[in-house]
Amino acid sequence: IRRVETILHGTGKPREPMPYARSLWLVKPIRAGERFTAEHVRVLRPAGGLDPNRLGDALRAVARVDLDGNQPLMEEHLG
Repeated sequence: IRRVETILHGTGKPREPMPYARSLWLVKPIRAGERFTAEHVRVLRPAGGLDPNRLGDALRAVARVDLDGNQPLMEEHLG
């Protein structure tokens, strides 16, 4: 797979996310220690948060810190 990516994209480096791609966004405030639910997390544009394929991981995690809504969900937010 990496060889094909190199051929198609010219480098072996991962590509930067496209700004119009989707990512995980926190849409509702959450307190530290609370479990993320579908009410808190959505797959939205633009990119900037975790890959949408990580939605299952996010829904099994708890918040490490208090977070406001309307921000990209990042790896460091998951506990």
